[in-house]
Amino acid sequence: QRVNPERVLAGSIDAGPQQLIDLIHRINPTGMALSDADRDERYRQKSVLQSRLVQNFGDELRVAADPQQAGLVTLKHRGRDACHAVLSDLDPDARAWVQRRLDQQQVEVGDAVDSQNGTGAKASARRSKSTRNATTRPAEAGPQDTTDLSADKLLVLAAKAMEDYDYEAAESLYSQACKRSGQAPEAAVAYLGFLVDTLGDDQAALEAGMALPAPLRSNAEIRLLLAAAAARSGQDQAAESHLGRLSGPAAAAICGTLCAHALTVDSPDRAQFWLDQARQRDTDGQTDLLRLSEQLAALRQRLRQPLEAAIQHLLDDGDLDAALEQAQACLVQWPDSRIARAAITRIEASHQRQQMEDHLKQARQALDQEDYQEAVRWFEHALTLGAPQQAIKDELARARRSMDDARDQARLRQLRKRLAESDRGPALLDYLDSPATVRERARTELRLPILDWLDALDTSQSAAKARAAVQAVTALEQAGQALEQGELERAERLLQPHARVLEGLPHAQSLAEDIHTARAGKRRASAWK
Repeated sequence: QRVNPERVLAGSIDAGPQQLIDLIHRINPTGMALSDADRDERYRQKSVLQSRLVQNFGDELRVAADPQQAGLVTLKHRGRDACHAVLSDLDPDARAWVQRRLDQQQVEVGDAVDSQNGTGAKASARRSKSTRNATTRPAEAGPQDTTDLSADKLLVLAAKAMEDYDYEAAESLYSQACKRSGQAPEAAVAYLGFLVDTLGDDQAALEAGMALPAPLRSNAEIRLLLAAAAARSGQDQAAESHLGRLSGPAAAAICGTLCAHALTVDSPDRAQFWLDQARQRDTDGQTDLLRLSEQLAALRQRLRQPLEAAIQHLLDDGDLDAALEQAQACLVQWPDSRIARAAITRIEASHQRQQMEDHLKQARQALDQEDYQEAVRWFEHALTLGAPQQAIKDELARARRSMDDARDQARLRQLRKRLAESDRGPALLDYLDSPATVRERARTELRLPILDWLDALDTSQSAAKARAAVQAVTALEQAGQALEQGELERAERLLQPHARVLEGLPHAQSLAEDIHTARAGKRRASAWK
């Protein structure tokens, strides 16, 4: 049964040796992606639990100095590892007990050497003095003869040894069962499970896995156990090879372990890969990946912090071009950098404001030079870049009015010039094609009746009607001149082809009546003669 580590640490409950070792393994921060503060706190708790193990169950422990690093010792209880302990971090009583045990081992080694050199009496005296206050280990029963036992019977004995916390015997029995099981996977699964889940001896599990026949190594349970051992040992490629495409909560948990290892070596891309793998393989959503996600986000933030700080420094110095280049480079490496993205938005907005102000300056310069078309173009560009709407719209409207007025004036000058030519037909067609504002100004300023006549006729439907109207009003004007010169027949000939177009035009009717009156007067004058 799992116990609450906080209650054990507080001394409110007593825990047995196996429970303490379970807690030590659970709390051990080695290989975890933690902050410095969290890692230090876990190491402190680990030392407290190891001290408790030494104080309460020292008689059952085996102690050995680490040959590669001074100050480190290994603690084992009946073959089960209780992790490395930092001697200086143990409680004073526990530290003193461990040191006595280490000293005793040195004396025993010295006795063995002296015995070989013929100085056994001196060695015996030293051993007697050094062990006067030492605690002795109770005698253990001799090993059972398992030579003729089957794999199944060995597995039963191994399970019984585990219940008795005799892990050395259990390991030996599991190993023998595995060797005698042939191609059957049950013994191999039990042996590897014992090494991985109970002893936490991942390297031994991997070595045992390599010794298995190839068909057994393809077994899904065995692959999961070997993958777990490789993952916890930081052997990513071996773990990935064993894992293959296996899925389920166990496979997802292994992916989580690989993700945690990637976090410890500051490899966010690899951590993201394994986090995604864990999500994909845990189809039932039983694996809690929130903590890994948070740790990955924290790692990304820590790794990109120097780049983001450099971006902010450039912004504060007003070096926007360099800041933009740095922010864009940061986004390539860290697409989730909100600071880099915000910096780019800020810089682009600043550039846009500057560009808008340049456009407004160009527009107002064009206005001063009476280049209204260019002014309108720059004002319109400024609006697309976010210029203050109403104020710029008012300036744009004035520019457009000025542009339209200048265009009308130009067309009016051109129209005036062409209407002075002998053949006014093309000019009249241009008049009909002009905007209403130009035609109105032309009628007002030029005061030509022929323009009023054109506007009175229907010319809106086709170009043919426009040409017919121009020909008709031209003939009407010429007929009026002929009438003034007394050429009545010519006046009639000019009007006759256009009678239909001119129908309803008051001036045409009036001229026809004048011609008729003039012809009647001419007949009366002839009669008087």
